[in-house]
Amino acid sequence: MARKLKLLFRSVGKDDAPVYHINGAHGGPTPDGCVAMWTYVESAAIPDTQVGEADAKGGVTVEPPSSDMPTIDRRFQCGLVMTPGNAREIAKWLGEQADKADQVSETIQRNESLKRTDPKR
Repeated sequence: MARKLKLLFRSVGKDDAPVYHINGAHGGPTPDGCVAMWTYVESAAIPDTQVGEADAKGGVTVEPPSSDMPTIDRRFQCGLVMTPGNAREIAKWLGEQADKADQVSETIQRNESLKRTDPKR
């Protein structure tokens, strides 16, 4: 029976790695058979200019931008390219972490609910 080789993984550069808040991703298969994913964050568009009016007391009233259709900015933050196998493993891991985060949220909500209903807390 073959003996398993143990490995020690060092986390190098973790303090310098950027952290991004994301709320979406775009991508798909690449021509060479990998999986590409670009992460982004969406937010209301920040207007290039605004119209304001000053009153006699020095106060300013700013008018909201006029538009029939609100604009959402999608700011791409990070691009990732991986093998299909790595993509599957990462998807599995993300699902597991999401399940754990749901459990934490449920515990927090349950504790908050108890605080509101239990006068001793």
